[in-house]
Amino acid sequence: MKNILALQKFLPDFSSLIYSLKANNYPPLIDFISDFTQGFDVCSQQEMDILIDAKVSGKDIFITGYDKVNIHLSSFIKLSSQSNSLFFVLESVREIEFFKKLVQNGIDGKGLFRLSYIPGTTYGIYNGLPKSHFGMTAKQIVDCLAGGGYFYLKNIVGFHCYIGSQIQSIDAVMISLGNALDEIKTICQATDFQPDVINFGGGFPHTFGLPHKALSLPDVSLTESLSSKLRTLNHMPESVFFESGRGIVGGSGRLEVSLLDYNINAESPFLVVNAGISQVGALHLVRSLRPSPMTFYASNLQPENFAGLQKFDVYGPACTSLDHVGTAYVDAASLPELKTLYCDNMGAYAASAALNGFHAKGRINEELI
Repeated sequence: MKNILALQKFLPDFSSLIYSLKANNYPPLIDFISDFTQGFDVCSQQEMDILIDAKVSGKDIFITGYDKVNIHLSSFIKLSSQSNSLFFVLESVREIEFFKKLVQNGIDGKGLFRLSYIPGTTYGIYNGLPKSHFGMTAKQIVDCLAGGGYFYLKNIVGFHCYIGSQIQSIDAVMISLGNALDEIKTICQATDFQPDVINFGGGFPHTFGLPHKALSLPDVSLTESLSSKLRTLNHMPESVFFESGRGIVGGSGRLEVSLLDYNINAESPFLVVNAGISQVGALHLVRSLRPSPMTFYASNLQPENFAGLQKFDVYGPACTSLDHVGTAYVDAASLPELKTLYCDNMGAYAASAALNGFHAKGRINEELI
């Protein structure tokens, strides 16, 4: 709840906040978040089923990702009847054709061009590599709009700008946001298209897997600075959205793992747990290409400090450098009886984000706190 309030204070007062289910799709969490956000972002049949089963109504729903073409028509119909507005984020010309067929089948949906651009700063995973598979460049969108007789365009109302993931600094968010608006301005100047809706995406900085950490945002509002940028478009959008997953739930989850083995006599003492490549380890390592900073401890209550405890590296069951999960601080004398380790602030990176299949393991335990 603190994260939602912090985001609402920071984001422009004319914008709406939506939640990305990919961060954590735990149904009770979705039910809680629904009371404080304007809508949701879903990107698969499974996520759509979760939202339909939750009976969320009167919200704005964004359908993102490439898997939308495999979602059943009946699911679109059900969700359309429950939602305030159903937005389809269009990644390519092929998806525009898919969207056309949905509209022709009576789906009351609106389309948004997924804008691919090169941000002026580098962070984690970012959108906009040249010839990116993710989204359409400004030139591709201009060409699409120029061929209006061919494309079913009247239901396309704006843009989706995925400003990034794994962002460590709010400055990177602002730079990327400005770059996206520059691209939108280029499109508007080259065509007569005027966006009524802009979704800037998410990616707000939230550390994870560390004790006593929370969403970090400046104690100011984006209202005036973003308003001035939007006015350069010569057309103020009717609706502006920001979608966040990690920024909302990053501090809400606790990862619970079982201790499989340990070695206190190694040059670097280590513990082996039942979470690794198939769960959280690679999800972090692939994105950051550096050792995981996640901090584990042995008590169900997070200790105030780790004084007097021994430091151990934590590895998953594959026991390779790629399977490094983080660091643990435990009393070495307690290891023979120790069964469980905990890691807090894992709301967006625990079981619900697991990369399943390695060693045919099931998902690890996760609880919301």
